[in-house]
Amino acid sequence: MPKNDLGHQITTWVDGRIKEMLAAPRMWGAGLEAVELQVLTLLEVRALAVDSEREHAQPRRLLDAYVQLLGQRFNHQSARPLHEIVGPEGDAAFVTIISELSEALKDSPADDDFFTKSYVGIELRFKPGKFLSAQAVTSFYEDFRRATRSLARVGAGRTGRVEQSIEAGTDFELESVQITPLNGVPARAQIALGAPYGQIDLVSGERIRTALDQILDVAQRADIEGSAGLHGFGTNLDAESRTRALVQTLRLLPRGGIDEVRIGGKYVAREPVRLRRVHAPKVMAAVAEDTEPTLYDHTALIRAIDLDRGSIIHGRGRDSRISCYVSPEDSDKVTHVGISARIVGQRYEPRNGQPFVIAEEIEIVADREHPRSSAADSRAASDFRSPR
Repeated sequence: MPKNDLGHQITTWVDGRIKEMLAAPRMWGAGLEAVELQVLTLLEVRALAVDSEREHAQPRRLLDAYVQLLGQRFNHQSARPLHEIVGPEGDAAFVTIISELSEALKDSPADDDFFTKSYVGIELRFKPGKFLSAQAVTSFYEDFRRATRSLARVGAGRTGRVEQSIEAGTDFELESVQITPLNGVPARAQIALGAPYGQIDLVSGERIRTALDQILDVAQRADIEGSAGLHGFGTNLDAESRTRALVQTLRLLPRGGIDEVRIGGKYVAREPVRLRRVHAPKVMAAVAEDTEPTLYDHTALIRAIDLDRGSIIHGRGRDSRISCYVSPEDSDKVTHVGISARIVGQRYEPRNGQPFVIAEEIEIVADREHPRSSAADSRAASDFRSPR
């Protein structure tokens, strides 16, 4: 919803004017075509009052959504305006359908209330025509929790189990999940998270808040039009922490049927931040800001898996092993350590940090346990898995 009084006045006026027009459509034009064009224009003005940055960045967003909804309503017939579909005598059908479509195209008045009232609020907006699945919702929440937890852990290179205080501090209470199913309107899920149970020490609480703030800072900068948004990000961070903040944000960008993610709430203490898949090139460019990536294409043993950081250790020797960040989709292919896998991706060597790989493709070459050099190796590989 609009962030100022003028915006609120505009949306209220537009809603009232559309209602008046549809009560007596023939008073507002010689035919239904004129009324349809006026309604669409008013909806664009309303959308501009709600989120001017979004509408400037996507000037055809509302019209494209309108065409999409018409296609869903009429079984994806060739694109035609509503007045042609219902015909010149179809006033009643025209009013009913355009009223429903107008409501579907409006930003929900409850959006701001949701983030204002939530301790942490996560909203998943699905692509038109995509069904909302339980797996998409639960998978994103788990990635969100792990990404936050990975940045809050002590030390850039720390392995093993997460400190208990960090584990408890990122175990947010699930207060509610509100579902808007696919029904002529793009599906949406709003996840309201409450404060974690129990006492969280001040140091751990501050590390968790800082970790989440880093992710949202990357997302907010990437959402700025142009390429300058992420330039200079992380000047107050060491190279390892900066890289991890960028990579963990990549991990949370929408995938599959999810079109857009918004994160806000009282704990976040900022306006809701938007994550979109189109942000990926900007974040990748920021990762490569001080290093030129080179091709990585190797087959070797997977020595360890870090579920929190979404990474695996590829290679056996001290000089050949390297940390590879994998996408949530590809991480499902790696079920245990000790297997041989071919990883293709981009290798980065920051000036002041450890080399790493962002994997683009993983192929399991031998899905079986390999002999380990010692019992200590076995324990290290196992303990490196983060607890679920």
